[in-house]
Amino acid sequence: MVNRTECAADLIARSGEPRTEHTMVMDELALLGEGPSPRIVGSDDGHWRWLLSAPDGTVAAQCPAVHRDPVACQEAFADARRAAVTVLRRDRCGSAARRGNQASQSGDLRGLR
Repeated sequence: MVNRTECAADLIARSGEPRTEHTMVMDELALLGEGPSPRIVGSDDGHWRWLLSAPDGTVAAQCPAVHRDPVACQEAFADARRAAVTVLRRDRCGSAARRGNQASQSGDLRGLR
């Protein structure tokens, strides 16, 4: 997940394994945006990073950068979670609009509630 501004772009989260299928990507975003809290882990050199585990125990998402302390790491996770929620909202709104458009084109409005 990349956070873009007018002047730069920062990688704020990455998946444990590369994903290309939309459904799998959205499942990992849902875990990041709505799932459990991450594990905050320290390294021998005094840096910290967050890891988010999937239900099967594999790493679903992690921070690409290391942080100077656990608080900064937790704040970085909060930023990634907010970004994931934004993407999920947009995707869900777009999916609902696509379903509504398909239903209205076919004359079937039963799926719209």
